[in-house]
Amino acid sequence: DESMRLISEGCRSLLYLNLSYTNITDGTLQLLSRSFPNLQYLSLAHCRKFTDKGLQYLGTGTGCHKLIYLDLSGCIQISVDGFRNIANGCSGIQDLLINEMPTLTDGCIQVSNLKEI
Repeated sequence: DESMRLISEGCRSLLYLNLSYTNITDGTLQLLSRSFPNLQYLSLAHCRKFTDKGLQYLGTGTGCHKLIYLDLSGCIQISVDGFRNIANGCSGIQDLLINEMPTLTDGCIQVSNLKEI
């Protein structure tokens, strides 16, 4: 979380961010959503310490409304509610990667406007 705070202070116009295999939390995603309103590409692959609440932060307030690519591969803690948060708050997503999620159901992937899933 501290590293993300430092990045957010110096890189406000960040477009691409790969946080794969890190220990980010809901707090990190809240900071990210407030600090990078122009973010278009975000990889959270195999990050397992954030919850559905963290994904809600991406779509609320200033959020990451310009997000077009999101990688949630291996984020097995995400439920239907997390996917609903993404669908409601980040409607511009065109590419959603959801590999290695054995508990994924049809209800989780009913997200509109996607070119690739």
